[in-house]
Formats: sequence, structure tokens, C-alpha cells
Amino acid sequence: MFEKKRIQRMKVSIRYTIIISILLQWSLFAQQYPQFTQYTYNMNIINPAYAGVKDALSINVLGRTQWIGVEGAPKTGTLGIHSSLGQSRNFGAGFSAIYTEVGPVKETHLYGDLAYKLNVYNEGVLSFGLKFGASLQNLNQALLRFTSNENFNTNLTNKTYANLGFGLFFSQEEFYVSLSVPNVLSTNFFDVESTLDTTREVARNGTVFLGGGYVFEVSESLKIKPAVMLRYSSSVPFATDISSTAFIDEIFELGASYRINESIAVIAALNLNKNFRVGYSYDFSTGGILNSNGSHEIMLLFDMDLKERIRRVPKYY
Repeated sequence: MFEKKRIQRMKVSIRYTIIISILLQWSLFAQQYPQFTQYTYNMNIINPAYAGVKDALSINVLGRTQWIGVEGAPKTGTLGIHSSLGQSRNFGAGFSAIYTEVGPVKETHLYGDLAYKLNVYNEGVLSFGLKFGASLQNLNQALLRFTSNENFNTNLTNKTYANLGFGLFFSQEEFYVSLSVPNVLSTNFFDVESTLDTTREVARNGTVFLGGGYVFEVSESLKIKPAVMLRYSSSVPFATDISSTAFIDEIFELGASYRINESIAVIAALNLNKNFRVGYSYDFSTGGILNSNGSHEIMLLFDMDLKERIRRVPKYY
């Protein structure tokens, strides 16, 4: 009987250690926006200036599951809706939502996006964007109390913070550059009192995103798009995504992505028709132990042309 109880306590301790490890790693991850492999087609999530760039009603949905097989591992979902407005389509408006779950912590980010577009050199469009909204954090503290013998206490409470962000987006039909800070307000969003009775308070500072891509036409049936995305925050390591994808007959998309010192991903997408695209990616981690199980990501994109289109809709971003 004593041996059975000792084994049970060991299992509880192991489970407890894993979830606390995830929470501590998540405290770093949560300081910046969640990162995605197929970010090219849902850029309004990080850049409000992207709203209305396509001169169409665009709806994108993305789901990501990380560290397959690890209990309490991060799960993320996004929804982005945006469209151009006005008689000359110089305005853009949109809505974006991000949901993340890791262990007992759930976060919901709800944002509105406003953008203004200017026609510039060589049929280019320069867009200025503003993002505003709120972020909510919920904690299921019951998941942190495994047995009455555990002396784990927590200061974590449900919290709500306002959000304000901005962005710039320059685009031509086959080229784009994106610069944004989706949250300029610094907040203390993660606060843990551990078994050592020490409080860990983590500040979430604004994250700067800088990226771009260019589409090279190799032949009538083959185009190649290299792209890069840089992310910087004063409280987390600098991150760089480098990717290259091939468009085959304007129907299939195949590619690969490398997140320096973190992961390598394969990407595939299919245009079911001129309005609907579905994409999938799988990340092979090159980082820590918890990441070694890989990550799945699924993306759905629907673009509906507006009447009397003023600009050509970008096909590759």
C-alpha cells in the first residue's frame, strides 16, 4: 500500500513538473504574439495595415498545435476578416482574433483594424494601419492543485488589458514589405508564485515585426517566392523566419521554412478555386526537448472579389 501511494505521488510530481516547465517556457513565448509558419496569408493578425490590401473581402482561419504528445502543450487559433472600403477603396477595415491555450492558461485577443491606402510609385500601394482592442487571460487554478500535500500557491488571476498597435505595408503585385508593432502597450501578463515562495512576474513588451517577400517568375507555370520575417522584443530572443515556396500552375504551393535555432517546416497549399485556398505545414523542431514532437498547422483562406475592383488582388500573399 505504501509503495502504491509513493508511485502515485511520483506520477503527480512528474506531471506537476512537466506543466510547470511548460508554463515557464510559455511565460517567454507569451511575451510576444504567437508565431506561425503560414503567416503570409494572415498578416492582418500582426499588421493592421494589411487590412483591405487585397481589395476583396478576405477571411482567414488558422489552427496550430505544438509539441504533439506533450500534456498541456500550446494550442493556437486565429480568425482574420478584412476588406477594403470606400468608393475608391482607399480605406480598409478588419477584425482579428487570437486564442491560445497552454496548460491551465487561456488567452483571447480581440482586435479591430483600420487602414488607409495611398497609390504610390509604379502601381504600388502604401498602407497605414491602426490596431485596437483587448487581451484577456483566464486561469484554471484547479489544474495547479494536484494533491493536498502540494504547497503550490499562485498569484495568477483573470486579467484584461487594452491593446494598441500600428503598422505599415507596402505592396505591388509580386512584392511586399511589412513593418508592424501589434501591441505597443507594455503589460505584466504572467505572474507565478512557485513552490519556493518566490514571485515570477513577466512583462510583455511590444514586439516588432519586419518582413518581406518577392515573387520570381521562372516560367509560365512556375514561380518562386522567397520571404523573410524578423521579430524583435526586448524581453525575448531575436527570431528570424526564412522561407521559400514554389507556385505550380497557380494551383499548388510547396515550400520550406527555417526558423533559426528553433525549427524547420514543410509547407503545402492548394487553390481549390480562385477564391478558396487550404494550406498545411509541419514543423520539425531543432530546439529544446519539449519541442521535439513537432507542430501541425492548418490554414483556410477565402477571398471574395468586390465589385468594380480598383486594384489587382495579390495572389501570393
